[in-house]
Amino acid sequence: MYLNLKSSYKKGPWTDEEDESLKTLSSMEQYTGQWKIISEALNRSPASCYHRWHTRFKPDIKTGRWTEEEDMALLEGVKKYGRDWEKIVKDIPGRSGRHALLRYDKFICPNTNRGKWTPEEDQLILQEFEKHGRSWTKIAESIPNRTPFQVQARYDTNVNPKIKKGRWTPEESDRLLELVAKYGHDWTRVSQELATKSNMQALLRYNYLRSKQKKEAN
Repeated sequence: MYLNLKSSYKKGPWTDEEDESLKTLSSMEQYTGQWKIISEALNRSPASCYHRWHTRFKPDIKTGRWTEEEDMALLEGVKKYGRDWEKIVKDIPGRSGRHALLRYDKFICPNTNRGKWTPEEDQLILQEFEKHGRSWTKIAESIPNRTPFQVQARYDTNVNPKIKKGRWTPEESDRLLELVAKYGHDWTRVSQELATKSNMQALLRYNYLRSKQKKEAN
């Protein structure tokens, strides 16, 4: 299903820290099913991340194949209700609003472009973000054939100009712990207040710090 695109991926047993990061990232709307993005964050191959999730953390809900009838009901629901997923799934028994969103945006949305992002598209995201903030549906209206789901993930992981790559400073780590104490695991809110780190960076750093504290306590 997934090819291992580089030989430097980490191999061997998964740590508790990696498991916690995988579990949380795969449950976040913008990263659900985004195994290439998750693999880059964890330095594990996409295949390894998918297999680990599928065998350890896959939710025990209706996750089987969507039937043709369900897909048709989903398309009809979008025509009728727009992106009001909770209304749409009232006509699709056993499916949640979140799964309807993912099914539509990732698989059946007509004309969706699933290829590489261009510099022009990235620039459009920045321009529209200045106008609309984190209203991904609004922003996606200006970027042909990209879904709000795609736009949010692209902004949070690649385009946001405030995001700093590289090492965390001690001050940033202290601030992160303060914000987690305040907001819990609401990583979007935590990253917004951090300003210079994405929600994925915040999650991974927190799990690292927590794992380090546990080792030191032992």
